[in-house]
Amino acid sequence: MGNDEKLKLRVQALLSEYHACHLNRNHFDTLRWTIGSIFIAASLALLSISFLQDVKDSPQGEVEWLALFSLLLMVVWFVYHRYTNRFVVLSLQRMWNIEESLRNLDVGLDTELHTFIKKKTRKGLGRLTTWLFFMTIFGAWLARIYLLHRYHGMLLLDFFGIIALLLIVHLSQSSAG
Repeated sequence: MGNDEKLKLRVQALLSEYHACHLNRNHFDTLRWTIGSIFIAASLALLSISFLQDVKDSPQGEVEWLALFSLLLMVVWFVYHRYTNRFVVLSLQRMWNIEESLRNLDVGLDTELHTFIKKKTRKGLGRLTTWLFFMTIFGAWLARIYLLHRYHGMLLLDFFGIIALLLIVHLSQSSAG
């Protein structure tokens, strides 16, 4: 087998792997955001449902269960999002490596889409946006529970308050690491 044939096979192998990485990234990214859109919508719907009754008429246990289930949906999605992110990132990194390899082979292929996107994207913005969104929903639930407990003359730091504090501590530690 000549050098031209080896080069052609090498390019075909790299392009096939590039295609597989692209499909893998699309699969996991689409799946996590499809699940996220369902769970986020359900979480916001539960928050809205909790406001159907006036604060003075809201049963305490009902609102707390809605809050707990809503936040549980968000936490499950957040954990799944972080879990699948590694597959998305690994696929992107491999695509960047393949693009670099194809450039080094100097065969005239212009495969720099993901490298171009990498250069134009602000690192960490997606993580910050996701984190802020999660904390906004969490804060809305804390405000809702606070209003309920304030009206009924109970302390905010009951069962739900303790869970909320533990969740804040855990998520702040996991995002810092």
